[in-house]
Amino acid sequence: MLLSLTGCGLAYRKGIEREGRKFVEKYPAYIWMIERAIKEKRIVPGMTEEEVIKAWGQPTRKGEAQIGRHYYEKWVYERYENGEFAGTDILYFRKGVLVFWLD
Repeated sequence: MLLSLTGCGLAYRKGIEREGRKFVEKYPAYIWMIERAIKEKRIVPGMTEEEVIKAWGQPTRKGEAQIGRHYYEKWVYERYENGEFAGTDILYFRKGVLVFWLD
């Protein structure tokens, strides 16, 4: 599994981990990036749960996960192509904000 940070640099990801949505709201370009991602049915770190649902719909299932000392809400999306199972994306949220995901 790969950590997905398409279009987002390490400094952005660290800002999200430290400050959550407050980090995104400091910079209009990040808000624009999120709005564009929703239109393109993509996800990016810093999205709220509501924005992820706008982009991808409801998850297949939800749960909780502990990674090291940190606790996350975990959303699982199962992907299908031509009726066949094509993979799983696992999204990790902290305080209602998407921090990272595995695909």
